[in-house]
Amino acid sequence: MAKTTIQSVEPNIADLANGWLKSYRLDYKLEQESLNAEIDQALNDYASKNGGVGGNRPDAKLLLCDKNLVAYRRKK
Repeated sequence: MAKTTIQSVEPNIADLANGWLKSYRLDYKLEQESLNAEIDQALNDYASKNGGVGGNRPDAKLLLCDKNLVAYRRKK
């Protein structure tokens, strides 16, 4: 009897979400790209989801501020 493998939908969801970010021309960063030194250091210092130290890499990173701080960064 042949084994059936269940494929993850995560790559498809990531592609869909990244497409949305791109369509709004938002300045987002992917997994290994640097967002800023402070965020990069925090991700590196924080415990991983397996309980280890450092190396957290979210699929995408994006900084947005409220309307008064106007820090929405759009690609030109």
